[in-house]
Amino acid sequence: MIDLRRLHVLRAVAHYGTVTAAARALHFTPSAASQQIRQLARDLGVDLLEPQGRGVRLTPAAESLLAHADAIEARWAEAELDLRAGQGTPAGPLHVTGFPVAVSVLLAPMAARLRERHPRLSVRIREAGVPESFDLLFEG
Repeated sequence: MIDLRRLHVLRAVAHYGTVTAAARALHFTPSAASQQIRQLARDLGVDLLEPQGRGVRLTPAAESLLAHADAIEARWAEAELDLRAGQGTPAGPLHVTGFPVAVSVLLAPMAARLRERHPRLSVRIREAGVPESFDLLFEG
């Protein structure tokens, strides 16, 4: 069985481009991140990273693994939506992030309307620049 935590480290390497950057984003040491990927590779019996200059790149097996993981994640999200659709109104936390102009023009009015229509929904808005927004999206 694939360890999802190790898969998350591999996805971070794919996103950030280096083991060091991925480790920093995940609050790991580079050594710990590398160890997680090596163990995932051993578990699956395939190479996941190969050297490229001073860094690494994903092997075709790693890219295939992440494509399958993305498909599984999309199906899981679809299942959650189906299950929640039967419960009536939306509830729980909703985190949105936007650029400064978008927060004031789009997100603040949206949050106000959502609070009126769905009182059980808790909307949290965060202002962030482009790189930080993508990092937040990656982190879920």
